[in-house]
Amino acid sequence: MKNTLPWLLIICLFGCTGPRIIPVDSASRVLPEPLVIRPAFDMYSLRADLIRQKTYSYINDQYHEQPVSYHPLGFDLSNGLFFDLNRNLCLDLGYLLKLDKSRDFTLKTTNCSVDGQPKKRQHFIVQAGDQLCTGSGRDADEAATICRTLEQEGEQTKVTKNNKEDFTFSLSESGPTFARKGKVRAEIMKTSNSTFRAETNRPFEVSMIENQLTLGKAYYVHADDEKKEVSIFQRRKRNHKLLYTITETPTALIVNSLNSNRYVVALDKNALTLSSGARPILQIQVEYVNQGR
Repeated sequence: MKNTLPWLLIICLFGCTGPRIIPVDSASRVLPEPLVIRPAFDMYSLRADLIRQKTYSYINDQYHEQPVSYHPLGFDLSNGLFFDLNRNLCLDLGYLLKLDKSRDFTLKTTNCSVDGQPKKRQHFIVQAGDQLCTGSGRDADEAATICRTLEQEGEQTKVTKNNKEDFTFSLSESGPTFARKGKVRAEIMKTSNSTFRAETNRPFEVSMIENQLTLGKAYYVHADDEKKEVSIFQRRKRNHKLLYTITETPTALIVNSLNSNRYVVALDKNALTLSSGARPILQIQVEYVNQGR
């Protein structure tokens, strides 16, 4: 296999809106999971954007917009929400798929064209023992692939590529870290029972007050057990702006924005379909190799 593609499968899904809000009656809704702040490391980057940070530049009399890259270290907030240290809030599709990370597997992602038809070129993640490979092609055997090896060293996990250390990370209780070339690039500090501080180029705090999660100074997440929904707000001086509501049924998760449907995640056994309105965006299927390790 050729080492020609990036390691992480980055699924950038933004700017898509479907038709009107999809109503979900309360009887068919599932009670949302309790909100949590759980430091986590995302090895697979199976994400769908809710809030994607951007940078702006002015070149040749024109403004240029560039999405901020995903950071692998961040916070699992439950209900499929992942908030990374670059302040990107996403749906974690691996979480919704209930991906069993303890087992060897082949995961296939198929993107769909504008008319909703699956494209022939597919993306693959293959996990086998301590090796994790990603690539794209018509099948996993033909996919050009980059492989990395994960090696546990005490509380740290060392990730190597081509027999050279790529980075290390730790999720220890003393403080989760992400390091390259022996230097810590990002760190999470627990400052109280309900507050974590992300030490990055732009430090911020994530805190829990009752059933409300504060994400830095810009956003917060609220869980309403009576309505059986999770709401995401942007903070403002006066009236906070509702960005999304998330509701779940036994077979689907629906994300609605203020006046349109953002995403529908249809769930099946070891399979997931992400749609914008009625139009499929991508499909994910996972096949497990063994019973566990």
